[in-house]
Amino acid sequence: MTKKKFTDPVEIIKRIKESEGERVSSKIEELHAAFFIFAGNRKQLLTAIHAFEHPTNVSQLWKVENRPTLRNFQREIARLLHNYLASAATLIDHSRIFVRDLYQNKPFHEEYKSKRDDTFKSSELAGFIKGLRNWMLHKGLVPVVARLSGTGPTKPPISSMVLSLDKLRTWDKWDARAKAYLTALNSDPELHKVVLSYGGLVEFFYLWLENRVRDLHSPAFKELDELQDQLRTIQNKKS
Repeated sequence: MTKKKFTDPVEIIKRIKESEGERVSSKIEELHAAFFIFAGNRKQLLTAIHAFEHPTNVSQLWKVENRPTLRNFQREIARLLHNYLASAATLIDHSRIFVRDLYQNKPFHEEYKSKRDDTFKSSELAGFIKGLRNWMLHKGLVPVVARLSGTGPTKPPISSMVLSLDKLRTWDKWDARAKAYLTALNSDPELHKVVLSYGGLVEFFYLWLENRVRDLHSPAFKELDELQDQLRTIQNKKS
């Protein structure tokens, strides 16, 4: 931790660039970028599903003359799901690289792997999502289906985007976790629920990782803050 007060801005900038806090901060920013992409894809996907399922759109979308619009909605949601699944994999890969670069052969590397395994390897949902990514890469488009239910004289129609359980069960490449997830289902899984549940799992792990890293390097971040404060003070005096 720096105690010394510097008066030369060039010296302060040099110390900032060479500091542990700056090095770790730049790595965290790289991880932020991957999470930003994931979160943006999640938001776009959920927004599209919400628009499709909104009651005010149901009567129009399911009219015979609007079938092309319905198909385009389904294709757009499939596209956004593709982006969501890809960005989820990217974020997990980036977190692995992040920890390897900073903590290879250090105690936190094992702590990270243990937390990662507890969060994802024991999760049937995570196994299912991983399987969907593999489906997307090796089999084709994920079976997203537009469903209309609740029609009748006393029930308003309900529109929803689901994954076809029958089609999902035809594939033989699921791992044990995904098979357990599919076995427990008795109807087509609603897409927005799958997206929300897995997104929560990823966000929980991402926030744990960032907070844990900040704890590990708290003295270095404090030193960085002090150097940046000194630089701002000098710059403000000159302005």
